[in-house]
Amino acid sequence: RRDPPRQPAEGAQATAAWARGTELWHRALATRDGGMIQESLEWLARALSLAQWGGEKRGRREYFVGVALLDAGDPESGIAHLRRSLEFHQLPEAFIDLCLVYQELGKLTDARELASRAVKEGIMWVDAWQRPGFMWPGLEAKPFWDPAQFSWIKELEGAFSTIQGEMMSLTQQWPQVGGSHRSGGQRDGDVLTAGDWREQVLFGSGAKPELAPKTTELLRQLLPTAVRLCEAGAGEVVFSRMSPGTKVATHCAPTNLRLTAHLGLVVPAEDDGKCEIRVGPTWRRWSEGKVLVFDDSFEHEVVNATQAQRVVLLIRFIHPQCAEGDLDKALEASQQAHMRMLSLRESPE
Repeated sequence: RRDPPRQPAEGAQATAAWARGTELWHRALATRDGGMIQESLEWLARALSLAQWGGEKRGRREYFVGVALLDAGDPESGIAHLRRSLEFHQLPEAFIDLCLVYQELGKLTDARELASRAVKEGIMWVDAWQRPGFMWPGLEAKPFWDPAQFSWIKELEGAFSTIQGEMMSLTQQWPQVGGSHRSGGQRDGDVLTAGDWREQVLFGSGAKPELAPKTTELLRQLLPTAVRLCEAGAGEVVFSRMSPGTKVATHCAPTNLRLTAHLGLVVPAEDDGKCEIRVGPTWRRWSEGKVLVFDDSFEHEVVNATQAQRVVLLIRFIHPQCAEGDLDKALEASQQAHMRMLSLRESPE
């Protein structure tokens, strides 16, 4: 007696549908035809619904369709495919993108629960509150740091009057965060949900150090590695101004390689209302002339619910446990991780 023939790993219908969707995808990218992209995604999704194959290949294909649907403005379907991706293969990129979309939709509990799963299963991250796209291993992780740990902060605070004076004397128009004054960071302003958020860049993309020569010279002396981080495209030093009624939504920075310092330059009075930053589960206020140090790879948000402006000198600087000799390796690894994510998104093949 013969056994019935086994069904192939990929059924003929699923294979044909995937091939048709792939063909349409590449034609659509070449012609920039939005309608054809939508048709392509319909064929690819149909192929997945018919498919009998699983494993890493299925996980990658579910991931591709999921992020393509998110980009096409269909978060519900995109989330469904990303969740199915993780049923077949523990793809780190799927954890990252799914946490991001939950975060953007305000589903923070879902984001933290998914991140907890990634931590528990050893896929990535070490804390559900800390969800950067790139995680360099072995660096101490905590939302806020004691400023006394950094010898340069006392001297920076000692120069408060000079720094505040240069900021107050600026007559140039302040560009909006995420504006065209920078070659990068065009999406930084996406997290602004209310109010007005502007900046003057002293180091980093679009920098004009001549706007505050005493401040920038001091920073070159105190924090040469932070300046190098800016020049490598992984940091910035800016005067950051938030108008009354400004709200910056919850988000996580892309990497844990850096910490952030805020020197309070203009801070609304405490009895004027809430003007605070949350990092992880903890809210804190700024004080004029004092520095807050935090890790912005942790989930964080900012609110200025007062009737006054809030201005800080914002400094990104290298994590103290990232030796300078390791920085280039870490930045290269970060770039490789980014290229890997792009390759997973570029083609359904």
